[in-house]
Amino acid sequence: MLACEVTVVVCNRRGGRCYSGCVSLAMMILITSLREKLAFLESDNAHLRRRLQEEQCRALETEKAQSHLDIRKIMEAEEKLKQQVSSLSQREKEYASLMEELKSLQEKYEERENVLRIANERVGQASKLKSLHMESRGNVEEARAGVKMNAEDNVQEEEEVQKPNMGLSGKLTEDTNTYNGVVIKYSQPPEARNPREDGDECLPHRQRPQSCRHPTDHPSCSKQHAVLQYRLVTYNREDGTKGRTVKPYILDLESANGTYVNNRRIEPRRYVELLEKDVVKFGYSSREYILLHEGSKGEDRMRLIRVLTLAQCPF
Repeated sequence: MLACEVTVVVCNRRGGRCYSGCVSLAMMILITSLREKLAFLESDNAHLRRRLQEEQCRALETEKAQSHLDIRKIMEAEEKLKQQVSSLSQREKEYASLMEELKSLQEKYEERENVLRIANERVGQASKLKSLHMESRGNVEEARAGVKMNAEDNVQEEEEVQKPNMGLSGKLTEDTNTYNGVVIKYSQPPEARNPREDGDECLPHRQRPQSCRHPTDHPSCSKQHAVLQYRLVTYNREDGTKGRTVKPYILDLESANGTYVNNRRIEPRRYVELLEKDVVKFGYSSREYILLHEGSKGEDRMRLIRVLTLAQCPF
């Protein structure tokens, strides 16, 4: 603009005819410069538009990627939720199956309880029947033994001839070997001893209460059945020396139905040593006697404990 004005001023001083030509040239220059500026602005505007579009595209792509990531996370969360739901349904099925099994087990338990109750009832009936059978058998055996002994006595009385008897009359034995007014057919041996506790002596076991300390109360047992005797015996120590101790023995007095130790019949008139937990039975009685001493399950002395045994019969 300054150049155009100067040009106009010079032209006015020199005469004025070249005024219009100078103005036209200045206008053309101005228009050209404006066009160049306009083109520059347009190119700059296009460049800005391109940058704006690129930034918008980048932002859109970033948002799109973020949305894809969010969608993937949502899908993973849905998959986990589906897995949890399926696991929960599976657990519900397992719980239902366990409840059914528990119900079936309860039914089986009730059935077994009924079976056991019936079995116990049958065992009781069988034990009663066996005890009745043993009692009847003992009565029969006792009757047979009595008949046999009476027959033998009668035969001996018939066969015996009256001869002078120079043997022992037994009167001294009656005076020294009488218990409750009954003469017993057993005398204590020289090695007989008393237990250390309570001063117990020999423990005769017979059927009649007046002739013994421990009646067996069974018809199969003889009137004078057996005797328990403590004896002073000699034993060998570990170092080779000999020692003496008191031990329990049992002696069968020639009973009709015998004495049993651990289910084996012992010989009559012979001492048999009793050891710990030995089981003793008299005749056909179902009662069992177990020998225990001070070291057996906290017992403080040697004694006999009677155990009533239960019969076990198959169904």
